[in-house]
Amino acid sequence: MSLIDEFIIRIEDLGYCSAAYILANAFASTCDKNFSVNFYEASYRLDGGNKKLLAELIFIDKRAGYSRQKQMAVFKWLEANHYFDGED
Repeated sequence: MSLIDEFIIRIEDLGYCSAAYILANAFASTCDKNFSVNFYEASYRLDGGNKKLLAELIFIDKRAGYSRQKQMAVFKWLEANHYFDGED
């Protein structure tokens, strides 16, 4: 399974909690320099598995199954599903 597929599954499992918003912004930062993640917040809001996923995003373009087109499709999916609007 590609990192991008793994990421989508994790976001869908998390729903709209703080961890989902942190991961969504981290993913968005791989597409657009206007997005970022606060590592202090990530350190106490993410569990071990989500921290690992966050760290793996650094190498997103090196992982099997990577394509820029798929990456941008996920970015658009996150945007359409309001993951950039902040926590409710």
